[in-house]
Amino acid sequence: MILVSMVIFVLTFAISTVVANIPLVLAMTLVVKGYFVVGGFLPERALDPATGAWPAWTLPVFIAMTFGTTLGGGATMVGDSSNMVACGTCARAGERVTFRRFLTIGVPISLVQLVVAGLYVLAFAWLG
Repeated sequence: MILVSMVIFVLTFAISTVVANIPLVLAMTLVVKGYFVVGGFLPERALDPATGAWPAWTLPVFIAMTFGTTLGGGATMVGDSSNMVACGTCARAGERVTFRRFLTIGVPISLVQLVVAGLYVLAFAWLG
């Protein structure tokens, strides 16, 4: 599950730079659950909402997904609604923030966060 966790982590990070976080988490939750069933890791009845808690070994994948979507949104101006609000506030105050200017700050910070969170996900998957 370590490889699956890291693929989901990087994939959701990349998609989240241009797609809103909450709809992406909702969509990817279905994708991940479907992967577990289609891959034969869990029975099909696991998709039933009444099933209850998922096995503990699935947690690293879901944690990777939530970290990826959350951190990816901070990389670009359109990746998170709060980024757009902040840029609008700056514009009203007379300081225009362009997409390129936002990228020069957002991408390096998000990449550092990606590495740190990736190490956390790896440790969680390895030890968990």
